[in-house]
Amino acid sequence: MMHKEVEVYVDDMIAKSKEGEDHLVNLKRLFDRLKEYKLRLNPAKYTFDARSGKLLGFVVSERGIEVDPDKVKEIKELPPPSSVREVQGFLGRLNYIARFIANLTDKCQPLFHLLRKNAAIEWDEECQKAFDTIKAYLVQPPVLVLPTPGRPLLLYLTVRRQSLGCMLGQEEESTRTECAIYYLSKKFTDGESNYPEIEKMCCALVWVMQRLRQYTLYHTIRLLSKADLLKYLLDSPSSTWNLAKWRHHTPINPDFPDEGILQVDHEGEKLERKMYFDGAVNSTGSDIKNLLRTGQYPPFADRRDRKTLRRLAIHYFLSGEILYRCSFDSTLLRYIDEHESRRLMEEVHGGNCGPHMNGLMLAKKIMRLGYYLSTMETHCVKHVRHCHRCQVYADQIKAPPNELRPMTAPWPFSMWGMNVIGPINPKATNGHMFILVAIDYFTEWIEAITLVSVTAKAVARFLRGD
Repeated sequence: MMHKEVEVYVDDMIAKSKEGEDHLVNLKRLFDRLKEYKLRLNPAKYTFDARSGKLLGFVVSERGIEVDPDKVKEIKELPPPSSVREVQGFLGRLNYIARFIANLTDKCQPLFHLLRKNAAIEWDEECQKAFDTIKAYLVQPPVLVLPTPGRPLLLYLTVRRQSLGCMLGQEEESTRTECAIYYLSKKFTDGESNYPEIEKMCCALVWVMQRLRQYTLYHTIRLLSKADLLKYLLDSPSSTWNLAKWRHHTPINPDFPDEGILQVDHEGEKLERKMYFDGAVNSTGSDIKNLLRTGQYPPFADRRDRKTLRRLAIHYFLSGEILYRCSFDSTLLRYIDEHESRRLMEEVHGGNCGPHMNGLMLAKKIMRLGYYLSTMETHCVKHVRHCHRCQVYADQIKAPPNELRPMTAPWPFSMWGMNVIGPINPKATNGHMFILVAIDYFTEWIEAITLVSVTAKAVARFLRGD
């Protein structure tokens, strides 16, 4: 039911349906599930047959996702900022609804200049114009819609000198009008601002594809831009290092599905092999999922395998086609296959906010995000070892190759430590420039002499006590 008929955030539960006749069925399933686990709801917070409602600061309805009018009203009533803190507060409020504003970074360029280090707050005409433009835009903000599966998405990309802006949309088949799905904008760094125009376009395209990855994985994207040479440069041999890097950027590794022999039958001298080339059949956890769904065991499983499957299936829960692992605190973790785990490791370890943590921390981070794989730690450690940036920039391991063991002396003067200090500059009055030191490990008694030069004869004479 999760993410299909029901959405849950902390203590809020929302039963949803696209068609009105399905809503009562979803409500009945939800109440049956609450009754099964003896959960109680607050009657004062019940709302039935809601056509729209507020969720996480936005208004969600059958039209799509809209900005909360109360939040927009607060922004429109703000006076012009008079300090750096007020400018930061205004931009912070806009950042919350940035996905609704087209070319937000370009509109806020005059305000960004006020946040420069050691810059004086001078609210000039350009700042006031940008301030009024944003307020006028919020009078009637757009409504963001959900993409329709099976139909291509349209990506409008605009690149300016210091910023980029894009809109992801889709054309309605009935009205032939384009509806917005997501707005993105970004301020170029000083180095990126100096790129040539075509390199800046490639840089912007790669950044947008990374940010909109949840859409690009499952939809065909059609790019609409004024850069006629973009496709040619991405397909041709690259003339610069940046173009080569972006041209070979592959967000997803195009691996083949898992292949394996699941059953071998002997009929006389003929050897038949049943092979499944479907990744869903051979994915990790498919046997447990099939057991929970149908109660049937794999055809090649013997008595010991069936017992092991029953023991493992106790810790799993199947909701529709999604398999969950019940953790020790009863939290449901979505079970993923190796392909999904590889994509998660790349995103969490080295994505936009990836800190490049070690393998064990990476596995714990993925589990805290609500995902599980039985071999997660092994995969994460292997992924970190193959990360080029970690190998180049990670701290050097200064631990000794073997475990350190303390050196203990059983009785006085049974074990000594010796070392030479020097050469000492300036020399002593007698011309000596080295110090030979010996210490007893048991009593910590110290003996020392000065030497002109460290020779075997001088050290032997010191040990004999002459």
